[in-house]
Order: sequence, then structure tokens, then C-alpha cells
Amino acid sequence: VVSQDPKPPVAEAAPPKDTVAKDSKEDADASHYQLVRGTLASILSGAAKRFVETKSFEEVDKDGDGVISQQEITASLTEMQVDSKEAEEAKQQIISMADKDGDGVISKKELDEAKAVVAGS
Repeated sequence: VVSQDPKPPVAEAAPPKDTVAKDSKEDADASHYQLVRGTLASILSGAAKRFVETKSFEEVDKDGDGVISQQEITASLTEMQVDSKEAEEAKQQIISMADKDGDGVISKKELDEAKAVVAGS
């Protein structure tokens, strides 16, 4: 009679190191981004802050394409009677703060998040 050794227990594999590192980096990037957005919110010019606080997404998205373009921000600031030099500065501040994915336009979600950050600052 030949005795066979039972198979040794199989240990569960730990997640690959690069996955853990990637998650940690993404968490760190998200935390850094939130800090930057909060800082930007606290230093927004009066016009940029008023825009974020008072303008609804639907009010600014004139063409109804589901995003707010830089041209739509400029038009909205003009409607708010902001002079052109201040409007350009305010537009850049708004984009820097709200455009989370860096695509040059602001989605409804991005504007809502910017409103929350400004309200909390």
C-alpha cells in the first residue's frame, strides 16, 4: 500500500503589490485634489465665487449639450455684468477649481461638487 501525502493547504494570494500601490496612489491623488480644490475655493475672486454659488447648471448650459463650455462661462459672467478682464480671470479660476477631469468643460456633477466645496469654505 502506497501512502500519498495530502496536498498542502493553498494559501490565499495577497493582492499584487502594484494593485495596492495603485490604490494608495489614487487615494493620495484624490486627497491632494480635494485639498487643492478647497484652497482654490477659498481664494476665488468675487465673480468666480458668485458664479459657483448662484448659477445653476441649466442656466449656464445654454446649448443644452450636457456640459458647460468656457464660452458659456464667459457669457454667463458677462450677463452678471463682470468686466472682461475680471471675467477672464474668474473663468480660469472656475475651470481650475471645477474641471475635475481636465477636459476643459464642466459637467453637472463637477459644478455640483464645486458648489459643495464653496459652500463648505
